[in-house]
Amino acid sequence: MPPNQSIYQSDQGTSPFTKTCAMFGTLIIVLLSLLQLNYGNKNASPFETHRSIMMIFIVTMFVYASVAVATITVEAARFTNDSLVTVLKLICFALGVLACDLLVLILSPSFGYFLLAIWLLLLLAVVLHNLLRNREEYDKVKNFYQKCIQLFCGLLHAASQASTQSPMLTMP
Repeated sequence: MPPNQSIYQSDQGTSPFTKTCAMFGTLIIVLLSLLQLNYGNKNASPFETHRSIMMIFIVTMFVYASVAVATITVEAARFTNDSLVTVLKLICFALGVLACDLLVLILSPSFGYFLLAIWLLLLLAVVLHNLLRNREEYDKVKNFYQKCIQLFCGLLHAASQASTQSPMLTMP
């Protein structure tokens, strides 16, 4: 063992995927701690104020954990089907980013929606890239991608207009 490395700093047997899972776990713990600080002195909880986002977060975390375990199991079994491992890792990565973004969406809605937009565009790009391997479906995927971008731009425009128009509060 090198002199500047302790027994607690061993990297033997740790795959990049495991490190990515640990990074998402740490980030989610930090975001949950910030959420607790944000709602600590309030009478309402995030489950009351952002019920749908919290339910999506819980489902996302359950699926993320399941896919992560499946990925580690498939990797440990040393299957020859590398494409299955790649797909599982991509799904796990996408779900980890989505879980983090859902928490950011509660903490800072405008930044959360911005991150969600980037996540959706990157997800579409990955799906498009993988589907482009089959040239017969190129036109179908291209049209679908363009319609999704138009829909998404319309949603961003509507959200930006809704955020600039705050309702006037009147005092009785």
